[in-house]
Amino acid sequence: MKKSRHALSRRSLLLGGLAAGAASALPFARRAMADGGPTQRRFVFLYVPGGWDQLLFLDPREFEFAAGDEGAYRAEVERTGIDTGYKFGGGDNDTTELYGTDLHRVAGADSEFFFGPAAVRMTSGTPTNAVNLKSLAEDGVPMAMVRGINMGTLGHEPGYVYFLTGEPAVGSSARGTSMPIRLASQLGAMDPRLGDTLLSTVALSVNSFTGNHPGRYAALRADTVDDLGRILARPDALVEPADVEAALAAYAQRPLGRNARRYDAQGLLSSLVGSSQGVREMLENDLASSFRFLDGMDAESQAIRSRYGIGSVSSASDRRSAPVSAAFVAQTIKKGLAQFVSAAISGGGDSHGAGNKAHALGLQRGVDAIARLVEDLRTTPASGSLGGNWLDHTTICVFSEFGRTPRFNPTGGRDHHFTNSCLLMGAGIRGGRVAGRSSTVGGQAPIPFDFEGQTVLDETAEPAGFMQRHIRPEDIGATLLASAELDYGEYRDAHPLWKLLETTPY
Repeated sequence: MKKSRHALSRRSLLLGGLAAGAASALPFARRAMADGGPTQRRFVFLYVPGGWDQLLFLDPREFEFAAGDEGAYRAEVERTGIDTGYKFGGGDNDTTELYGTDLHRVAGADSEFFFGPAAVRMTSGTPTNAVNLKSLAEDGVPMAMVRGINMGTLGHEPGYVYFLTGEPAVGSSARGTSMPIRLASQLGAMDPRLGDTLLSTVALSVNSFTGNHPGRYAALRADTVDDLGRILARPDALVEPADVEAALAAYAQRPLGRNARRYDAQGLLSSLVGSSQGVREMLENDLASSFRFLDGMDAESQAIRSRYGIGSVSSASDRRSAPVSAAFVAQTIKKGLAQFVSAAISGGGDSHGAGNKAHALGLQRGVDAIARLVEDLRTTPASGSLGGNWLDHTTICVFSEFGRTPRFNPTGGRDHHFTNSCLLMGAGIRGGRVAGRSSTVGGQAPIPFDFEGQTVLDETAEPAGFMQRHIRPEDIGATLLASAELDYGEYRDAHPLWKLLETTPY
């Protein structure tokens, strides 16, 4: 079969770069390799900045009172410490006109699996965003929620760093390794081929922390899609005459000499040569053209803008919008640039004065972009011998640094809150499941989880033993590692949420 114009082999980048016995260092590597290995799995981490309002998205509350019962509702707010404001917030808080009067339950899922108002925009009872997370879940996309995550911090940067690495920050500085790099390092130790991609990790408008993992898995970082296009393109000033280019290409193809091989015990020289070959292949394939979709007039660029609803991109903020970031992630996966991708998806959450309407509209833009990304991956056939569609081989984690308070502040908005949630989708995820819960009284506080029984404790129960505690970000990291049958033990004291996974405990 003829190789795709944009299909780039990561094998050339890692030629000789890893010792053959590295896989034996991982407790579960032999099992995964014997079963064919998860090394083709892609992982996507989508960060919604600002601290999202979980009552509007992943941890909402049911409507319990009719419009005329505001007095009873206010009494319930005092009892529970939770004020949704869906109906009785008034003005900028009443969401019924934009989002209907019901939460968005998913047919066939667990009874606790439902989205808040911001997931589906409604007009006269009909969704106006035809591609939304609720419809995708009902159409078979594996989707699971984690609620009641205790962030242990109310700071933007510490919370963001904690969720991204699975280790509490020191002040605002990371002391751990980003989840994508942990995944890449373990999979690379099992099989240096990894996926058929040029790079292991790419990060768009998101920090990346390599920690003590090999530098070969460090992320290629870009602040915008335009930045990546410039990185991937070779400037005309650096292009040599044709005969010189041909001579350089021929020289680059020469194998290492005997003496070089003898002294290249760690494979560093081989890796350098392989990287040079990979970069040359990338430039020859003009991969940069796949990331010029904002301005291109070719059919593919126009189709991308239409799929993601990308209109005017005349300003810098337009070029950093949620739909643009989502389209970037899809291109990164589909064109074989990277196997592990993290990106910021703007959601308009960082406000202490905005009420439900303003926050929901901002969050909805981000959630809609994520839904379009999922739809793109699940309707695009995977390349090569993978089979199926790209979502069959991609696991997605959607997160923010913390949630918002369940009571409005004096300015009509919500402040920072310890309790958080996240959304897991795609390969390895068991759809329609919910792990964890926040309290129904006491201000939406995290409830301890029994990791052995995979159930939430009663709100009044005291944890007993180390397997009963609050869910924390490191447990999300352990869950993602376990989804690919990798060693989650590098997260100290972390436990996978097995009820959300297709794989069984090991």
